[in-house]
This record gives sequence, structure tokens and C-alpha cells, in this order.
Amino acid sequence: MSLITGIDISNNNGNVDINGAYNSGAEYIYLKATEGRTFKDSYMDGFYNQCKAVGAKSGAYHFLVSTSDPEDQAKNFAEKIQGYEFELMPCLDVETNFDNLNDYVQRFVAAFSMYSNKELLLYTYTGFLSSLNNTSLSMFRKAWMANYNNREDLDSVANDALASAGIEIVGHQYTENGTLGVFSGDLNVFTDGVISLEFQTSKGTWKLDSKGWWFEYEDGTYPKNSWAKLPIKNNDADNVAWFLFNENGYMLYSWQQKDGNWYYLGGSNDGAMKTGWVFDSNYKRWFYFDDSGA
Repeated sequence: MSLITGIDISNNNGNVDINGAYNSGAEYIYLKATEGRTFKDSYMDGFYNQCKAVGAKSGAYHFLVSTSDPEDQAKNFAEKIQGYEFELMPCLDVETNFDNLNDYVQRFVAAFSMYSNKELLLYTYTGFLSSLNNTSLSMFRKAWMANYNNREDLDSVANDALASAGIEIVGHQYTENGTLGVFSGDLNVFTDGVISLEFQTSKGTWKLDSKGWWFEYEDGTYPKNSWAKLPIKNNDADNVAWFLFNENGYMLYSWQQKDGNWYYLGGSNDGAMKTGWVFDSNYKRWFYFDDSGA
């Protein structure tokens, strides 16, 4: 299994030379988005734009606290990251123990699912896992573990509690005092399992049944009620496009309205989001779509 080097940063890091970190090998970069009910990290936007400029994949995380209701915290996180194209899974950082911790974790995950269809990643320390009960762990399929043993691997953070809960370890924060070129701070290794489903572009198969086209990822899951960037149906993994799926996981086509914008997705056997000038034979006129497809 190949591992990808990554860093995680927040306002506590101050200004970070992301271009330098990326050129030194940091391909995946997690950014702090929110904490509690109201805090929004003012550095996130700048970090995000730098990641996009250099080609690094980025993700966002929320730091869970005891001082505000988990529903309000989930709303804060979901609202902050809405509209960004984060390639990595949104993450819930659970590392502070307090009364009703497990209740907060479970309520946060449930509330977040009301605002977003994205799957949450769990971040915590190996030594903190005993604070999380089976019900809390069952809310996650994947985990990013912290253990400062300076070992760039996943095996050293394997844990019976995670294994029994069926949780896949997709990241290891192995030091908080690492150096990567010009960057100093937290260093991590990740697998590509940390990539959000909608950005997994080559791992799966298009399938057709009586209800229409749908896409099955290699892990057996499928996109639903969301956009996904996928290979087009000629099985060329390098030729990808954006597709929109309904709540049952079936590919939508023709004209579709999403989040107040109209998109054209071609015919029933096409489904790929169109950009640029497109001629619609039904309306007998040309339409122009920008790079976002709107």
C-alpha cells in the first residue's frame, strides 16, 4: 500500500509556505475550519487557495468542544466548508475528554448528516480511543490516528477497538515536531482512502439496470444525492467528468437544477456535466456553461 505524505495546519501555524511544503512532498493538506459553535479559522481560505494553486489535495476539520451543543457545532462546520471543493474527507477532531463526550460525538455526526451528504472521518489519538464507546465508533468507517512514534506507517497505530468496529485506518499523524522542507509541525502519512467519494475518479464501475445508470466504487459504496467526478463510460480512467446522482444513487441527465443553478448533463446514456458552448436540439439554440457547469 502506497502512503502519501501530508500536513495539517491552522491559525496556530501562522503563515505557511504551502508551495514549499508541497514541493517538499506534502500532497495532502488538512486545514482547520471551525471549533465549537462560532469559531471559524480565518486562515482557512488563504490556505485553501494556496492548495488549489499548487495542486495539493486539501480537506477541512472541526475541533469538537464541550462548551456548545453538538448540533450548533455541526452547523458551524457544514456552513463553513459549503461551496469549497475539498478533495479529502471532512474530519471530526475528537481529542478532549469531557462529560457526555460520546453523546456529543453521536449527535454531531447525526446533525452533520442533515447539512451535508459527505462522510465524516474520525481523527483522534490511539491513547484516547478508550474514551469512545462502540456506538460512537460505529458512526465512522474511517479514522486518522495520532501517535507520535515517528513511524511513517499505519501498522503501528492498528487497534483492536477500530478493527472490531470495522474502521479502516487511512492516516497516521506520526509527529507534531516534524520538518518537511520549509515546513515545521505535524507530519502525517495517508492512504488514498482519505479522498472523498466524489473525487475518487478511477476506482469503480458504471452499472446499468432497469432504473438507469449508477456507479459502484471498489469498496461497494456508491454516490447518491451528490456530484461525483468519475470516468466517463468508455472505461478510460484518464477521461473524467462530473456526474450528478439522485437520492437513490441513479445518474441524472438532461437539464437539472441544483443549489439554484441549472446544469446540462446530456442524454440518458451520457450524464456528463457540460461546459462551454452546447447546442440543445430540443430547444434549437446554443447555451454557454462556465467551468462550474452553471
